Amino acid sequence: MTNRRPDSQTHRYLANSQRRERSVAGSTRRSQQNTQSLARQSMPREDGLLRRVLPHPTEHPFFTFKKTKPGFGGLVKAIRAQQGVDTFFLILVLGLLAFGLVMMFSAGYVDAQAHEGNAYAYIIPQAKNALLGLAVMFVISNIHPSVFRDWAYAALGTSFVLLVVVLFYHTNLGAGREDIARFIGFGSFTFQPSEIAKLGLIMFCAADMEARKGKIMSKITLGGPFPRWGWARTKAKARDFIRRAWEALSAIGVYAVVIGGICGLVYKENHLSGTILLLLLGAVMMWLGGVKWYWFLIPVAGIALLILAYFAGVGFIQKIFANYMQERVTAWLDKNYDPLGARWQVNQSLYAIGSGGLFGLGFGRSQQKHLYVSEPHNDFIFSIICEELGYIGAVIILLLFVFLLRQGFIVAQRQRGDARRFNGLLCMGICFQVGLQAALNIAVVTDTIPNTGIGLPFFSYGGTSLVILLAEMGMVLSCSRFMRKKR
Repeated sequence: MTNRRPDSQTHRYLANSQRRERSVAGSTRRSQQNTQSLARQSMPREDGLLRRVLPHPTEHPFFTFKKTKPGFGGLVKAIRAQQGVDTFFLILVLGLLAFGLVMMFSAGYVDAQAHEGNAYAYIIPQAKNALLGLAVMFVISNIHPSVFRDWAYAALGTSFVLLVVVLFYHTNLGAGREDIARFIGFGSFTFQPSEIAKLGLIMFCAADMEARKGKIMSKITLGGPFPRWGWARTKAKARDFIRRAWEALSAIGVYAVVIGGICGLVYKENHLSGTILLLLLGAVMMWLGGVKWYWFLIPVAGIALLILAYFAGVGFIQKIFANYMQERVTAWLDKNYDPLGARWQVNQSLYAIGSGGLFGLGFGRSQQKHLYVSEPHNDFIFSIICEELGYIGAVIILLLFVFLLRQGFIVAQRQRGDARRFNGLLCMGICFQVGLQAALNIAVVTDTIPNTGIGLPFFSYGGTSLVILLAEMGMVLSCSRFMRKKR
């Protein structure tokens, strides 16, 4: 006999099942409606003007922000709404720029009056270039860092083209300097391609080292790859060692060719200081990119042999260096050599530094800037600063540079996202460029190295260098928008 439910129970069971199904379907429909409602609320509303959402920096293909509405007002609102730049770094940049303009005027107005007939002949163009550089820095600080990576190879190619052009088309710097080809001029406008080449080299190395990270950082052991036993295993290990060594060498060889090519072209301009700076900058970028230390032994050994051959009197090696370069090296080694010629500029610089003492002679009261120190507003401005502000003022300037570099390194180390390697290399390269250039300038002024003629960042006179420098600061500020917040 089979158990069968009464008809009333069967109907009741079916009715309950249908109610449960309707309840589940209703809850599903309500959840879908809620999801669609939330999606409609988060979507831009079309009310005649396109309204865009402003999250913390967006992945815009060019800018780090999106406009809320067309027009200048929308642009300003979008800039205000995005994540801010690193304030401390910006304050340091503005402080160094203002300090540099004041000291450049103080150091150069006598020379400007004597040679240009106008005491404001240097400060007015420098102030205009500073304003232009600040505008460029503001625009670049709002550009997405991925744009710098996309344009890195174009920047390097442009640098090569300009370095070749300047060898054939350049401005004449005056009697006795006809063989120096550093500036391209268009009427009253001139610029220096080697300054652009510094930025182009940094951008290229940062972008390419991000793409070749695996090959560059491939570990190549210096010892033999032979295991304890087994010919097959030995052969496999040797084959793997050769493959990895070739991959690393091919990746490093690209940078060696690029750096060597840029340095060679700048050297043809008779610009030794620019050549040294670019060589050091390229080496620093390779080291930051993960190149093993022993790959640097070959170029270091080559440079050491070249220097030894020069001092040994090897004729064809000495002919590589121009006559004025040889004279500056001789003047650096022999402190009594030609005091009214090759040693004049450095000797007067040392007199200015020694005259400053601890607290200096006072702002604007330098004596050596009265046509004793050559280029007081440019390469040797640091000596005038030491004379007027003394040891204390010189230390303050050095501390400002140290804080700037430290903050730039912090920005590089706290990068986040997929492009953190490129952003970090770009920031570190720019900061190292500023640090190396300042160190070389101070070393020349204090007679620590031969006189190579290199400017002090933010302080020395020069339109191209100042605008490019502020553009680089804008790149660091752009990357600072993508920093991890300190916990």
